[in-house]
This record gives sequence, C-alpha cells and structure tokens, in this order.
Amino acid sequence: MATTEPQATGLQAEALQRLLEGRYADQRRRILDVLGEAEFSPSLAIPTDEYRQRVRQWMQRIADEGLTAPGFPKEFGGEDDPGANIAGFETIAYGDLSLLVKFGVQFGLWGGAIQQLGTRIHHERYLKPTATLELLGCFAMTETGDLLERESQLELFRWREGHITASIAQRFKRGLDEGYDPFEGFRAVQNHAVNAARAHTERVLLEAFTAAVEAYEEGPVKNALGRMCDLYALYAIEQDRGYLQEHGRLTGPRCKAVTREVNRLCDEVRGDAEALVDAFGIPDQVLRAPIGLRDPA
Repeated sequence: MATTEPQATGLQAEALQRLLEGRYADQRRRILDVLGEAEFSPSLAIPTDEYRQRVRQWMQRIADEGLTAPGFPKEFGGEDDPGANIAGFETIAYGDLSLLVKFGVQFGLWGGAIQQLGTRIHHERYLKPTATLELLGCFAMTETGDLLERESQLELFRWREGHITASIAQRFKRGLDEGYDPFEGFRAVQNHAVNAARAHTERVLLEAFTAAVEAYEEGPVKNALGRMCDLYALYAIEQDRGYLQEHGRLTGPRCKAVTREVNRLCDEVRGDAEALVDAFGIPDQVLRAPIGLRDPA
C-alpha cells in the first residue's frame, strides 16, 4: 500500500502553546526554567533517605523563587490567586512526581487548610512560614467513623433505620394527600416497610449485643463475643452496601474494606465455632442430627 507524506496544516506549536498556557504562561515558564536546572536531573538508584532529602532541596529551590503559594493572600507572601496555585501544581507534574506530591501536601492540603479553616491568628503565624518552607506541614485524610468501632456501627444502623422510616412516611403521606386509598398506599410501600422492620430489628439487636459485650468482664468470653458482634454488624453492612453507597454513607473502597473485614472475622470466629455452638447447651439426644453431635458414632 502506498504511503504519503503528511500534509502541512500550518499549525504552529508556539501558537498552540500560548493557548494552552493561558494567563499563567509566565509562571509556568518560570517553574519550567527551575525544573530544567542541573540539580533537578532525575534521581535514579539512590537510597530512599537521600532521595527524600533531594526532593526537600528541590522544594526549597522553588520556594526561594517565590513560586510556592500564589494562592495565599498578598500580605502573607502570596498573590491572592488560587488559579496560579493550580497552574503551578500542574506544571510541576512535568518533572518529578515525588516533588509534585510534596508540593501538593505542603502548599495545597496543609497550607490551604490553614488559609481556609484558620483564623487571622493562624494566618499571621503560619502562612508565610509555610510558603517559605520554614514550617513544614503534613496532612492526613480518612472517612468519618471507623466501622471497627462499635459507636460508628451503631450510628450507621441508626441512620439507616431513620432514613428508611422517614422515606416510607413521606411516600405514604404523599399518597394520602393525593387521595389514594390507605390500603393501596401502604401496599405501594410494603417492600420499604419490610426493609424498615429489618433495619429496626438489626439496630435493636446490635444495641443489645454491644451492651452485653461491654458489660462482660475482660477475658476470652468477652473477646469472642466482641468478634461475633463485629461480624454481625459488618455482615449486615455488607448486605446493605448498595443502599449505603447510593446514599453517600459508604464509598467503593470502603465497601471492599468491609468485605475484607468480614472474611477476616469469619476466619477468626472459626476457631470459636465449636465452643459457640456448645454454649447453647443442647444435649446430643435432643439434637439427634449427626452433623451436630460431638461423637456421631
């Protein structure tokens, strides 16, 4: 098959570059000039501690050029321009990605939290030192509530029960207001009513289970009951994860974490299984089924 040379279209890279760089072209150029210096050459096959120190030095070099926090107020070393922060962050991504992460944490997450959530006192005390790297920051993120904590489990169960019940009440009332027969109105929401009854029962059971665990003396029995309580709560959450995710109470990664925890607890509870069954004290002559007997013979 014959090939042809590409036809010239007249597109000039410089013109497109001006469009892409936009009103932050000067700042982007300044950052790229710094990143192009010899000391910013790629770091290959060096120890982790040495690499961290090098990234710290790169950060300082950018800070010395006044390119770290243009989004801060002018009186604290910035330019009152959050867009410039974003442009700078984007441009640093052309270089070392570890530098990018440190830049984002120091001047975005840490510095931004001080700027947006702090008071005047915090601004005066911390913003400028943050921009110059005199003050090094850190930042951590997590979802609200640890589902391995009983109080978080209870809060989620109570929210679910309340949300489902309120939804049924609203739908039922709307049907009555529109003139529907009460029986037909209830029939239309009966599947939700079943879910509300289940959510109520599971909430009551978890509260009672939690109270029993907390009241028991420390030791193997309390530990075993605690594992069973967690397994009960997390399995119920796993079964309803679609509903909880739809309503913003669980994220995708958190749903996966719940499933992993259920599997881990099942493995741990396996060691307690015989004692948990025997604790009901049902005599073999009452059980009769071979699968439930200590000695099937």
